[in-house]
Amino acid sequence: CSFKPKDPHGVNFGCDVLKSTLKALNIRLVVRGHRAMRNGFSMSFDNLFTLYSALSYTEQPKPGAKQAQPLPKNRGAVLSINEHGQMAFKILTHGGG
Repeated sequence: CSFKPKDPHGVNFGCDVLKSTLKALNIRLVVRGHRAMRNGFSMSFDNLFTLYSALSYTEQPKPGAKQAQPLPKNRGAVLSINEHGQMAFKILTHGGG
């Protein structure tokens, strides 16, 4: 398996790199908040999540553009982890749910 970022400036890496990094840092999970996710979050591997809590995110205008480019309405998400390490996502929607 491998992670291929959508950003052309990102770095590709595989499960082996993630697993060795988790072990070296003595952690079990990486949660990153980087870009708007249509459903609030995505899971790249069992131990790598992208989480985004902002609803209806709009990108900033590109140089020379007159206005920001609206993105499709995205949901937000909040991740809770209890004392036993069990994870639960709460999806934030435009209806308040």
